[in-house]
This record gives sequence, C-alpha cells and structure tokens, in this order.
Amino acid sequence: MAKLAALVLWLLLFTHLPFAQECTQPDRMIYLGYYTENPSRNPEDPTAGMLLSCMPKGSGAFLTEFLFSYFGCLGGVNVGTVRGSRSGTSMSGQWRGTVDGASIGGGFEGICTENLCRGVWSNSKGKQIVSVGTCRYYVSPDGKWFLFGMGQGFGGLNLSIDTGASPPSISWQRVPGANHYFLYVFDRICLQKTVSLSGCTLWHAYCSGDVGRTGYGAFSGCRSIVPAAPLRRGGDYVIAVIATAHAIGGFLPGADVVAFEVRSFSLR
Repeated sequence: MAKLAALVLWLLLFTHLPFAQECTQPDRMIYLGYYTENPSRNPEDPTAGMLLSCMPKGSGAFLTEFLFSYFGCLGGVNVGTVRGSRSGTSMSGQWRGTVDGASIGGGFEGICTENLCRGVWSNSKGKQIVSVGTCRYYVSPDGKWFLFGMGQGFGGLNLSIDTGASPPSISWQRVPGANHYFLYVFDRICLQKTVSLSGCTLWHAYCSGDVGRTGYGAFSGCRSIVPAAPLRRGGDYVIAVIATAHAIGGFLPGADVVAFEVRSFSLR
C-alpha cells in the first residue's frame, strides 16, 4: 500500500469497544500478527504490516489495530476504525478510514482458535489509486491477515532473546526464501493497557537476509527505522519478526511473508 513520497506514513486502524480500551482482563488475550495486500490484484506495491488485537477467549467484541506503514503523499497519521465481534470461532466486522484524503474500508472476516486467528479483509471500493501531485500509489482491493498468541508463529524462525547480554541480543534462524527481516519491539504493559502498536513501539529495524543476530538498537547488517528507546530493568517486552522475500521501497515488508514469530521477554 503505497511507496512514492518522501515521508513515512502510518495508517492506524482500531476498533471502538463498549468497554475500556485495554486488554488486562483475564478473559482477553493479546495477539500479534500481520496483514498482507493481495499481490496478484495489486502487483505494483503489495506490502505487509503489523497487526495487534485484544481478543476475547470466547464470544464478544474485539479490539484490533492495523499498523499500515508506507510512503504517504501528505504525511501525518490517518485513523480508521474496525467494529466487529467474535462468536465462538467466527469473527467479523467492518473497517473504514482515509488515506491521503481518500476513503477506504470494507469487510473484516476470519476464524479464531486458541493461538491463531486468520482471515481476509476487503476494500469495498476495489483497487484504488491514490494521487497527490506527482505522488501516486495503490490500495489493494483485498488481502489476508494473521494473528498469533505469545510464543507462536510459523516458518521456523526460532526467535530467542539473551537478556544477559548488554544490550540484549536478539537471534533467529535464517529461513529459506527470506531475504529481509523486520524486527519490532514493544512495551508489553503498554500494549495491554492501550492496545496500540504505534504508541507502544520501542524499536523497529530492518535486517538483511544474511543476518541472524543483532543487539537491541541495531548492529552490523541491520538499521533502525524507529530508533531504539531505552529498556529498563523490571520491564516486560514483546518482540515480533516478519521475514519476507522482498522489501518495498527498500525498507517496507513485502506481501510475500515466509515466516513470523512473536515472543515476550523480561529484563530482571
């Protein structure tokens, strides 16, 4: 979703619930994952991005935030909403928002089990071209999304964190087909209290495909997209890694995700 201007733009989508916007209740769980745009219907610039959800263990309303990262034409932050509910293993809702002044929105459907939720999203206007001056990009007509419980994932990354190192060392298994690794570190308590990826991001980095280890804050083979904020002793954190075959615009995850994993860790 978009690649042609000089400023990184985050599009945030979240739900409004009839209860407080937090995920500290025992009957709710934090899930992290990613969305993808459909590369066959949007071959020009299909991206992937982070996804956060506060999901009820049974039936009820759910709270979700999409973090769409891309080069926007105007800059700033666009806010949209997803309103939905879960009934047993099924979940559905509607999302809407704006991108550089263009309205987007559509369906949000899926199924959810104990450690994995997955489904599809759609844009009711189909494939859209957004143009502002000489800046132009595409919004996919549809795509997929995936959410994982803590310690879950796929693709064999075997993500680990050495909290005894200074700074903490993050390592993963290089997986076949992965040429780019995107790392995200969040404050776990912040995620639970605010259900916000953007407000809880401590570090976001891009690593080349031949890298399998880095220190918190980025070392050789990696570079920071969001500079690292200090970690504190006694803090609880979450790290997620998206592995893709391609990068859009040099540092945005492509839609061809080959592995993902999310883990929590503490500094004691």
